[in-house]
Amino acid sequence: VLAQMERHGIKVNRDHLSRMSNAFAQKMAGLEAEIHELAGRRFNVGSPKQLGEILFDEMSLEGGKKGKTGAYATGALNYQVWDQALADGDIDTDKVQVIWETPAYPDYHWTVRGDLDQRFGDGFSQRVTEVLLAIDDPELLEAFPRSAFVPADNDDYQAIEDTAESIGLLD
Repeated sequence: VLAQMERHGIKVNRDHLSRMSNAFAQKMAGLEAEIHELAGRRFNVGSPKQLGEILFDEMSLEGGKKGKTGAYATGALNYQVWDQALADGDIDTDKVQVIWETPAYPDYHWTVRGDLDQRFGDGFSQRVTEVLLAIDDPELLEAFPRSAFVPADNDDYQAIEDTAESIGLLD
């Protein structure tokens, strides 16, 4: 199986990932409804300005600080940025708190090409295979279950190649 993956690449089961994506969207809608209920009204949860007004003006939470634009400093941080700022002592956890974390998101388009060694050097496809097989993080495995990956064959891409040739992108 690994040799076939290396030679031909892999593809994903779109239906499986689509079901996961729909479940994610439903969960997000439920969380957003819960946030609206806590706030007492509907608002754009993704808007730092509106979120700041809800949290600090309407709900009177402490720690709200307005920036140069007059909007509260609220918003999202990549977890790596948060972790680094925390390690560097740049975050006062008495004044700042994480109020929500984005759930795992399975909609990324994961493909592995069959020509990795030619493009990136001998052994590259083996290193990619080893990394993928070594994944043991439960959250990552839950978000991207290996059962969603299905064998691919070069014939699966023939229509794309034919089209590219017909419009002059390939010789």
